[in-house]
Amino acid sequence: MEDQSQDPPVFAPSFRPALRISLESPKLFLAEDPLPSNTASTPTPTTQKDAAYYLEFLTFLVEDCLYKVPKYQFRKSTVLCEIIASGAKNEDTPVVLQDVTKGEFSTLLELMYPISDPLQHRDFSHGDWAVILKLASQWMFSELRKLAITSLSSHSWMVKVPLARAYGAREWLYSAYTDLASRGTSLTIDEARVLGLDATVILFAIREEPLQRNRHEYKRGRESKGQNDPYENGVDEEFKDLESHKGDEVRNILMAKQPGVPAEWLRTAYIRLVKRRRGIWLVEAKKLGLETTVRVCRARENALGTYPREYRSSNLSIEKEFEVELQCVAMNEANYDRQLLGWRMPAPETLVI
Repeated sequence: MEDQSQDPPVFAPSFRPALRISLESPKLFLAEDPLPSNTASTPTPTTQKDAAYYLEFLTFLVEDCLYKVPKYQFRKSTVLCEIIASGAKNEDTPVVLQDVTKGEFSTLLELMYPISDPLQHRDFSHGDWAVILKLASQWMFSELRKLAITSLSSHSWMVKVPLARAYGAREWLYSAYTDLASRGTSLTIDEARVLGLDATVILFAIREEPLQRNRHEYKRGRESKGQNDPYENGVDEEFKDLESHKGDEVRNILMAKQPGVPAEWLRTAYIRLVKRRRGIWLVEAKKLGLETTVRVCRARENALGTYPREYRSSNLSIEKEFEVELQCVAMNEANYDRQLLGWRMPAPETLVI
């Protein structure tokens, strides 16, 4: 009996020419088919790429993730523009980005290439804007950097000061220092942690300066009348054990914290440091630690606050005491703004950034 079985049909892929749409009729024609007679004599126009909307794409590798995005936004970066011009159009030769996480890069892309409803805009948190400021500064996206700074300007100084130091925003830093030096309430421990020990000590010194002057004038006025200063109450006789170290109040505190030393010794050592005319030096603050330094400085302000206050602008003191830091931040800021004058950072030879 003859074998009736047949091989299964083979379906070979076929590629048909693109469709051509006639505006005069809803009928579709294949590009290889002749057009209707009324258009047969019309020559086929030469196609061209639209200058704005024929987009080229670029492939990035961040950690273990590939991103493929339109190239046009990255041409605005004075750091990346020359690198992307060299290629990196496919997965075989991606631009490898370092010092950035997938989450950070995705946040930047959400702003640069929104894929949600174009009539709705995503609300970025201050953390998102901080990431955008970081990457815009790192890769020299001038307009994105300005947008991030504007968007963060309404946030607390505790958010802005670390960013100002890292990415060059002198006005944020100067404004924060001025407000903290002149406000009515003292610095807290949490605020000091954000500022750092050095800035905390300087700000307390600036805040204390007019208070000490008021104290001196108040004391001199009372002495001229034969009156004692209530701030200068003596220490109880039973705590005279520390008299031999009277000139080194910080050492007294450290000694009084040793095991076996009566608790009242520590209290007395703190009282002496609070009553001392001279403020806390940075070298002393490093020995005491940040929290103890803040508590002592707050106590000094509270004690000096018993004297009549005299308002005095702290602007000159801020300029003087923070001169070096403000200059460094201003130089950093200027480096980011140089591209506005046509300056470009030389592009590295490798595609790894």
